[in-house]
Amino acid sequence: MNLRTTGTQCFSLKYQPETIAALEALSAMSPGTVAERDAVEGYRKGEPLLLMVDQAIRWAKAYRAEFDRDADYTAAPEIGGILSGIRGLLNFDGAAKWESGSLRHDTKDNGLIESLYWTACRIAGIDGDSI
Repeated sequence: MNLRTTGTQCFSLKYQPETIAALEALSAMSPGTVAERDAVEGYRKGEPLLLMVDQAIRWAKAYRAEFDRDADYTAAPEIGGILSGIRGLLNFDGAAKWESGSLRHDTKDNGLIESLYWTACRIAGIDGDSI
């Protein structure tokens, strides 16, 4: 199969319920604000930082379902490293902004992604303050 000719979408992404709930809470608390605009823009455009933290939540839930425990000494440093990297990238604009070439505002809300960082840490059973 040649993926270049068959398209680039291989699966349909479904945001985790925790991500949807956090976005809805932000919209309810801050309707019409810059934070809401940026968060919704990132959601619609598939902002990579939002997708990465969302999928870290998915991974943590799957790990917990499979092993019925917190991430252990082999998995915790790896998922912690991923989450720490996502958190570090919040210092930059969103990739969807750069890709558009025309947006003057960000395509992510740091507060939303930060709250999802803590959600992922909680689900994985790791200390977000120590990674």
